[in-house]
Amino acid sequence: MKEIVVVIPTLFASENLKKCLDLLFESLKFFGKKQKAVVVIDNGGKIDDRFYSKEIVVIKNQKNLGFAAAVNQGIKKILSRYYLILNDDCFLEKETVEKMYLFLEKNKKIFATQPVIFKPDKQVENIGFSVDLQIARAFPIKDKKLWYQKWDNNRYLLGLSATCLLAKKELFESVGFFDESFHSYLEDVDLSIRSAKKNLHLWPTFSAKATHLHQATSSKMGLYKAKHDFLNWLRIIKKNYSLKMILKYFPHLFLERLRNFSGIFKS
Repeated sequence: MKEIVVVIPTLFASENLKKCLDLLFESLKFFGKKQKAVVVIDNGGKIDDRFYSKEIVVIKNQKNLGFAAAVNQGIKKILSRYYLILNDDCFLEKETVEKMYLFLEKNKKIFATQPVIFKPDKQVENIGFSVDLQIARAFPIKDKKLWYQKWDNNRYLLGLSATCLLAKKELFESVGFFDESFHSYLEDVDLSIRSAKKNLHLWPTFSAKATHLHQATSSKMGLYKAKHDFLNWLRIIKKNYSLKMILKYFPHLFLERLRNFSGIFKS
């Protein structure tokens, strides 16, 4: 069994992936060669010879199976104590993986973590997200103080982004893998809700950092993101809400889904 397996789904296998891998291997130097593995899942059949090496396992799919299914393929490929889910346009600092790994090793009751994720302009993109269950909408957390704020647990929960997510294998053993019906987007929101139901704690590593180009893939795909945002929020409500919650919050949920639906036309 490996100590850490990195799982990177990719669709266009652009130069972003090459940079992502170069920085990743720098960040993985903390681990010995036999402790680690990197799995790249090619959802678009675009990977060329540059990405084939003894250090990288490549899974080629004949069609785009979506982010969730690709991640699950990578997790199931190699048994490991830890799995790092990483976007192909997310660039790690040298000590990022080490800091997240040591944080989880020290905190036995925390099952997953993420770094502070920055935009290319150095502004914070997210340190996870809060989910407002009343309207079924996620908001990025940009100030670490919000993680210590007292939240109404009946309405809000906090989650972590799958842009760069380090998780213990016990998390997936307890709540299951990513829901492949989501295809792409909000699968991390669903996973966070399922984790909260099992009382499995998630928490960021505030000293770890990464930079994300954000929607470098989805920006090339037209209606793709808007459509999946709408459909996947409906899936989240159907899967994770009780009938009592749906009836209680129905007006708010309905208006927010109208907003999602209008986003498809705007796109």
